Amino acid sequence: MDALTLLAVVYLLATGLWAWRNLYYWYYSNGLMEFLGHCIMTDRAPSGQPLKVLCTSGRFPSVDMQLKGPSIFQLLFFENWSYPDATWAGFYFTGSFCVSWALIVLESLRTYNLHKFGSWITIPGLLMFNHTPAIYLPLYLGVRLALMTPINITPPDLAIDPVQLELFPWAFAIGYVAPFIVLLLPDVRIRDISIKQSAAAWWQQWPAYVALCQLLLSLIWRPAVVPSPLATHTWPQIQSVYMFIFVIAALSHWLPVFGAFATRVTMTELFVPAFPGKDKKARHGWEAAKWCVQWDVVLDTPAMILWAGVLYWQTEVVVDSSLWQRVLANFLLAGALGVPIGLLWERDAFVLGG
Repeated sequence: MDALTLLAVVYLLATGLWAWRNLYYWYYSNGLMEFLGHCIMTDRAPSGQPLKVLCTSGRFPSVDMQLKGPSIFQLLFFENWSYPDATWAGFYFTGSFCVSWALIVLESLRTYNLHKFGSWITIPGLLMFNHTPAIYLPLYLGVRLALMTPINITPPDLAIDPVQLELFPWAFAIGYVAPFIVLLLPDVRIRDISIKQSAAAWWQQWPAYVALCQLLLSLIWRPAVVPSPLATHTWPQIQSVYMFIFVIAALSHWLPVFGAFATRVTMTELFVPAFPGKDKKARHGWEAAKWCVQWDVVLDTPAMILWAGVLYWQTEVVVDSSLWQRVLANFLLAGALGVPIGLLWERDAFVLGG
């Protein structure tokens, strides 16, 4: 492990530990967990409406709790427009985590990760999104850098099964985008079950749905596909996947920004969380939830940039002014997460694109 990688690993692990020490217990003291607990105990959504989630109806209380808790948390952002700053912050976080996770999934499909610990990502994804990405994403990236990167990158190392490349956008469209759209739509009730509340509850496990879609679709798709081409021949497909991720990043950045302007939410209200402290209390549950996802973005975005930067550095590519110009263009077009997309895209172009 070279010195730069070692420093990156230390930084990522330190970021996760700082978040655990300063954020985890703050969420209990600033009113967030108290608000969520009250909603669960009274069986009410944040707006006060009855909570009608598709669940086991008390047959398995622990399962119902796992469904109702995430439903209430997501509804704090997307139930209505009472607090637009919380809505846009939640939208920004949700899209940002999707982009981060898409890059991690793409890296897990590389040949150097196949059938190794680096390809087992569904459980870490569920752990991150169900708990606190600000804690677990930097820790996970630090572990990946320390244990799951090859010493010398070659084209076969970065090769990806063309079937998985073909299915990548479909898996995210079905497992992530479609249920998220249902969450954003006005509520509809079927036999006293709220579709919006149920979507909020079940959508929380979307990293598993993406993985399941990849598995099931590959079983259907693979018999109709010709044998895998050489590693360098998959470069056009990899470019298409990067473009797909880039579009999600751009939409996730600019829709909340323009939406914030339209609803008179300042950029400070959208992006800047309160600093954690025992005496710092939220005025209501919506503000506490907004701080939570804002810290996820504040800590996870630099972690993703650093992770991608180290992966780029390990290919021993010459870093020149043209690279910084392209990275700056990515930043201007898709926000901060355009940077890690661009760095990994540049790495693959150098190794696979010739």
